[in-house]
Amino acid sequence: IDMLRNRGVYLVPGQYSNSGTIPLPPQVITFKALHIIGSSQYSVSDIEEYVRFLEENRQLHPVIDSMITEYELADINKAFEDAKQGRNVKTILVGR
Repeated sequence: IDMLRNRGVYLVPGQYSNSGTIPLPPQVITFKALHIIGSSQYSVSDIEEYVRFLEENRQLHPVIDSMITEYELADINKAFEDAKQGRNVKTILVGR
């Protein structure tokens, strides 16, 4: 939320289980006039738009990378435990 520009849009695509709450300071939303959009379903054209956004905003890649924690398949139990404990923003299993 803090990295959004004034009148920025925060899109939350996907379907989530109840993984708890997050602090969301209302003053930031109102002072910056933010738009928050949730979408439980999306289409191929939405994915194309997400990819285009990422291609056009490469300066965000380090921020996005900092939110990802990768685990080898051999470490699947640790990956699930860390995700369950909320240690990661995004947990990814990779097979190399």
